[in-house]
Amino acid sequence: MSKIRSIIGLAATLTAFGLAASPAQAQGSPRTFVSSTGTDSGGCGLAAPCRTFAYALTQTAAHGEIDVLDTAGYGAMTITQSVSIVNPGGVEAGIAASNGGTAIAIAAGPNDVVALRGLTVEGLQSGATGISLTSAGALEIDNCVVRDFTGDAIDITPSGATQFRISNSVVEDNAHRGVYVLPSGSGTAQGVIDHVAASGNPKGIAINGGGGATVNVSITNSVASGSSQDGIIAGSGAVVSIGNTTASVNAVGLLAGASGVIQLTQSLVTGNTIGVSLSGGTVDSYQDNQIGLNGTDVSGGSLTPVSQK
Repeated sequence: MSKIRSIIGLAATLTAFGLAASPAQAQGSPRTFVSSTGTDSGGCGLAAPCRTFAYALTQTAAHGEIDVLDTAGYGAMTITQSVSIVNPGGVEAGIAASNGGTAIAIAAGPNDVVALRGLTVEGLQSGATGISLTSAGALEIDNCVVRDFTGDAIDITPSGATQFRISNSVVEDNAHRGVYVLPSGSGTAQGVIDHVAASGNPKGIAINGGGGATVNVSITNSVASGSSQDGIIAGSGAVVSIGNTTASVNAVGLLAGASGVIQLTQSLVTGNTIGVSLSGGTVDSYQDNQIGLNGTDVSGGSLTPVSQK
């Protein structure tokens, strides 16, 4: 994730010297606040916070931060700039999507970094999508819960080059996919999914290539369970490295689709109807996994043994 670190480092340096962006971008404050008792007027300072994230974004300078002061629902939003939206802990910062809508839409610039921390994103069984990225240089999602959407919890479908990290988060009880990665056009995506629980979604985590470009994603210390279809999918053009991760109680634990590649190490695949399904893809096993107590452990071919290095 060197690009994320370099962009964040550059943003911090520019902010320190008062050079965060162009004059139009610099008109806002580097830090704004939202509160259950706030009003969507003024500059969203600590003494007079705003009520919604959408309004606070209009008062926040690029590379700035919006901080949550207390428990409330803060409304859906569209993000078009570098920004961090932070719940520091101890309160709940809720975001509910409208009927058929998206809770958080991200359509930022190619060098922009968007960070979402400590948010509870609710579909209420009527909102379509929780977090949807169509463009940004980098996306960080940490300590978030995204649930009860009629479509996907998290969509990453960039038209350009994007890096992402999803960590310490839960995607549960959505009607389609927990995490879905599929670049559009000539877009690319590289990412890390760490300490994520994907539970009760028909498809837990689905990674696919787009436009002929290879998509590389690492999934570590995570769980995919309770999927009526597939726990973790590596689709066409995707290389998915899975380590210290559990796939259990799914129809299919791990699916390697056409030309998809799964690299599997120190992981548990158990209690699924089919443990590992090779449907035109390959699974490289480092021979330190536990695959057993499934209805069928391996279907459609054989795992490719790989020696530890």
